[in-house]
Amino acid sequence: MGLNRVTGDDDADCREEGANVDDRPKRWSLNLSRYAYSPEAKAVIARATLRALEVEQAAHLRKNRRRPEDHRTFVLTMDAVLSDLMYRHITHPGEELFISRSNRALSEPLRYRQRARTKQLPVVLDLLARPELGWLAQQVADKGAFGGTATLVC
Repeated sequence: MGLNRVTGDDDADCREEGANVDDRPKRWSLNLSRYAYSPEAKAVIARATLRALEVEQAAHLRKNRRRPEDHRTFVLTMDAVLSDLMYRHITHPGEELFISRSNRALSEPLRYRQRARTKQLPVVLDLLARPELGWLAQQVADKGAFGGTATLVC
């Protein structure tokens, strides 16, 4: 597997091995500012979040319960990730999303940082990629030559 960066030449993506560089789909950044608006979309997100919590509890992924504020952030992160995945699936089917999983990028104390961009984002992505849920497939990037990594979400 090669360097998994947005602009670099890499051979690691969620599609078949040996795919031509020109045949790769365009990559979009995961937009964590997108949230469900319609009642139908909110219902889908609520069912998916409830199912994710059940899987998390059944698999014993957490030892302790979340604090109320952390639970709200978890639900908000699930809403943002799933809403953007559904939007991209409808508007740009087959195209990949990328996001950085590094703690440094996720814990920047920016004033206008999205509330869903927290250190729990990789946990949410891993939970959504579990076979029991199957909401996404992800290709976690190797450490790049310059220290940068970007995870692909398909």
